[in-house]
Amino acid sequence: MVSICSIWLVVFIYLLVIFIDMSFLLKNRCIKSVIVSMVMYAVSLIVIILVILDISVPSPAKAIEKIVRMII
Repeated sequence: MVSICSIWLVVFIYLLVIFIDMSFLLKNRCIKSVIVSMVMYAVSLIVIILVILDISVPSPAKAIEKIVRMII
C-alpha cells in the first residue's frame, strides 16, 4: 500500500522546483516558457503519481514510432 505521505512529498518537491523555476522565468517575462514548463511539470507530476500508485503507464514508444513512420 502506498503511503499518502510519499505522494505529498513528491507534490511538495514539485511545488518547490516550480516556484524556483517560475520565479526566474516570470522575472524575465518569458510567458511562453512559463506555459511550456507548466505543461511539462503537470504531465510529469501525473506520471509520477500514477507510478507511485502502481498504475500501469503505457509507453509512448509505439505512438512515436507510428508518427515517425507516417512522416517517412
